[in-house]
Order: sequence, then C-alpha cells, then structure tokens
Amino acid sequence: MLDAAFSAGSSVELLAKSLLASVSPVLLAASNNTDVWSLLRFAGATVPEGEMPSGAKVKSIDANQSIERLRYLRMIPIPWSQGDSAAVFEVRNAAAHMGLVDREALSSAMRLVVRFSEYARIRLDQGTDEWWRKNLGLVVEQLLDEGLSELQRGVQAKLASARLRYEEDWGARPPELVKPLLESVRYPRPEGSFSSMYRVCPVCGHLGLAYGYTSEEECLVELPHPDGGFWMNPYLGVTEFDCSSCRLHLVGDAELRAAGLDGQMGLASSEDDTSHNEHG
Repeated sequence: MLDAAFSAGSSVELLAKSLLASVSPVLLAASNNTDVWSLLRFAGATVPEGEMPSGAKVKSIDANQSIERLRYLRMIPIPWSQGDSAAVFEVRNAAAHMGLVDREALSSAMRLVVRFSEYARIRLDQGTDEWWRKNLGLVVEQLLDEGLSELQRGVQAKLASARLRYEEDWGARPPELVKPLLESVRYPRPEGSFSSMYRVCPVCGHLGLAYGYTSEEECLVELPHPDGGFWMNPYLGVTEFDCSSCRLHLVGDAELRAAGLDGQMGLASSEDDTSHNEHG
C-alpha cells in the first residue's frame, strides 16, 4: 500500500509535467528560478563555455505549481479542484514522509489518478493498449463509470490487477507445468480446520483459500425416520479470500459478493472445491 500511495501522487505530478513539456519544457522552470543553467537546459539552449546540468539536477516547479500552470493553460481534466490535488498529494506525502497510508483516502485518490491519467492519455494522443497495458483498459472504464459504487470500482481494480499479475507470472509458461507449480505453492488449509475451505478463484480459476467463521443453519428438510424433525446444515461464513496463484485478496462480505463469490459454503466435504479440476 505504501508503494501505491506514493505512486498515486507521483504519477499525477509527472503526468502534469509531461503535459506542460508537450507545450514547452520551459514551462517546467520555476518562475523565481535564478539557476541560469537549469533555464538553459529547459530551453534546449547551449553555451560553449558552460556544461548543462543533468536532468536529475535541474530545478523545476513542484506538483501543485504544475497543476496550476495546467489550469491556466486550460489543459486539465474537468472537473479538477484544488481539493482533488490535495487528496492525491496528501496521500503521497503521508506515505513518503511518515510511512502512513489511509485505505479509504488511497481508494478515493486512485480514482482521481485514473481520471487524470486517462485525460493525459487522450491529450498526448496515446493508444489505450499502449498506455494502460493488457487487461487494465476495462477496469479504467469501470473506475470512471459514475454508475458504479466506490466498492465496485475498488473490487474491479483488484480483479484486473490480479489478472495482470497472473498473466505476467504464469502466462508464458506451458500449461502442463503451471498446474503442479501452483499446487506446490498453494496456501495450506489447516488440517481438521472448519474455519477455512478451498474455493475456485474468480480471476485465475485455481484454488484459493476462503476464511471465515463456522455456524449452523436450520434447513427445512424432514429426516427420513418416524419422528421426522429437522437436520442441521453447518456452513462456513466466508469473510476473506486469498489466492496464492494471482495474489487476489478480498476482505469482507461486500467485496466477496462484488467479485461474484458467495458468502457461505457448506461444510460438507462435497462442497470443498478441492475436487475442482483447475484449468481443465
């Protein structure tokens, strides 16, 4: 999460500076900059007697100044308020300077990052596939869809990220080698435990581990003997899901349901997904 928080603010700053540089690199120079060599570097000029500083040493405007110059040039997503800038950069600063990340603040900031990045992509005339890479184009549409809830956007982002990780880690390997390799690193289920069960991952189709609490549910089915009555069907109330194959991690009933996973699993052995033939 620290990496994600730091990258959120940094990506917006760098994209903002890329947009400014697409007009003129001089726009990156601080207005009160007295470093002549940095000014010359931004202007692309040379002086026979001088040595231009490297890109790592030039003095430029900061993140908020970059946004304000874009606003002046009318090259900024609409709407984009000062509060949006603060939300993104405060998440980055908290991670960079204090090592702190607020999950809800990061989730809100990531949607702003995606909106700013998509605006930059269109403005810089870049293709969707080249910009967002495989599998991420769809989740970008979903993150920007006003009809989706914040929770749904977050879950769709998790699913897309897990799908991308799986493709990068295992996509190029022969299928006959992938299954035994993934079985060897599968999260173990504690022997005799009723608080976890294997379940098919909605992303990669391999087995992940569902955790939760056990309970008993009264089912209205009469037993086939004279006194009749009811039988008790114990089940696992799933509250968390972990897949070692694509590293998908879902927490809470709402995330599980948004990903298409049921919040309950019968504890009968036939309902454990270990019998599932992963990827055929």
